[in-house]
Amino acid sequence: MAWIIIFAFAAVLLLFLLKGGRQTPAQGAQKAAGNRGEEQVRAFLQSFGEPVSAVLWSGDLKYQGRRFEVDALALVAGVGVVVIEVKSWSGEIHCDAGETWTQRNEHGEREHGNASQQAIRTAECVRGLLKRTRWWREAEVPVIPVVVFARDDLQIDTGEDDDEPQTDIVQFSGLKQWLASAQAQQPAPHFAPKAADAEELLALFRSHELS
Repeated sequence: MAWIIIFAFAAVLLLFLLKGGRQTPAQGAQKAAGNRGEEQVRAFLQSFGEPVSAVLWSGDLKYQGRRFEVDALALVAGVGVVVIEVKSWSGEIHCDAGETWTQRNEHGEREHGNASQQAIRTAECVRGLLKRTRWWREAEVPVIPVVVFARDDLQIDTGEDDDEPQTDIVQFSGLKQWLASAQAQQPAPHFAPKAADAEELLALFRSHELS
């Protein structure tokens, strides 16, 4: 009898694990759309040329107990380290300083975590890693979080005054203008990143990958 109970329990546990690892068609479509959006933004940055000198990204990383992922990161001369959180949402989105943002589309209404806060958390982890690089310790250039929406058909509504999102919110078609504006402001006028700088940061990403 004991063996029957153990076998039944193992079968139920295996079924639970297999079911938990599967994605529904809707979840799979959302994941695929997210991947396409990230690739779209990276490809644009890689083809941009000056002042963008390098474009990096990562899988799941862990730094001081915090898990994070870098959708896209650009080393931008005269500007600093731009950490981009990419979203591929559709329909309408209300972005404010609250803990959640509201999306509405043909599937109904859905609450998402505040993407600006997510970008800031990722930027904080990236800054922690940068402190281990010689070039960043010497210059301490700005680490700038920004949210980029990959879909230009998304309608964005933002809060006002004290309720504004904590970072800049940019649609894909406005990313070129945002970079030009950032360069014009010259927050890091002496920052001229080299290929070795990007390689050093990429090595840090790899050393903090989750196995």
